[in-house]
Amino acid sequence: MVAAVYLPASRPEANGNRTITATFTQNHYTVTVNVGGTALGTVSNATVTCTNATSPCTIPNVTYGTMITLNAMPNSGARLSGWTGATCAGSACAFTVNSDMTVGATFVPDQRTIAIAIPTGIGEVFADTVPLDCFGNAGATSGVCMGTYDVGTTFMLT
Repeated sequence: MVAAVYLPASRPEANGNRTITATFTQNHYTVTVNVGGTALGTVSNATVTCTNATSPCTIPNVTYGTMITLNAMPNSGARLSGWTGATCAGSACAFTVNSDMTVGATFVPDQRTIAIAIPTGIGEVFADTVPLDCFGNAGATSGVCMGTYDVGTTFMLT
C-alpha cells in the first residue's frame, strides 16, 4: 500500500525535511459457521464449537489472510453431506479469510444397504413404504432384493 501526502510549496510547513508517519491496520472480518441438515453434528476448531442447536456461531475479528480450518464431526448415525461457502472436501474445511464469510456443514442420516435373499419357490417380497429393487419387479419370487436406506428408516417387508 502506498500513501501520498501533498503539501503545497506556498505553505511554510512544506519547506525543509519533514517526518510523516502513516499507520496502516489490516482489515478484520467475521466468519459465520452454520450447522444444518436432517441429522446432527458438530463443527469446531480452536476458536468455536458449533452444533445444530447452537448454529449459527461466529468467529469474530479474523485478520485478513488468516487460514482457518473447521472440522466436521457427525453424531452417531449421521454423515457429513457437504460444505457450503468454501471449497472443501472431506471432514476438514480449510480456507483463507478475505471478507466476511459464511461457511456451513450439512449433516444427513448415515445409510445402510440391505439385501434380502429369496429362495426359489418360497414366495414374494414387498416393502410397504420404501422402494425395494427386486431387479425391476414389483415383487420377486427368487433372487436378491436390495435397497439403501437412511439409518432409522422403518418399513415392513411382506
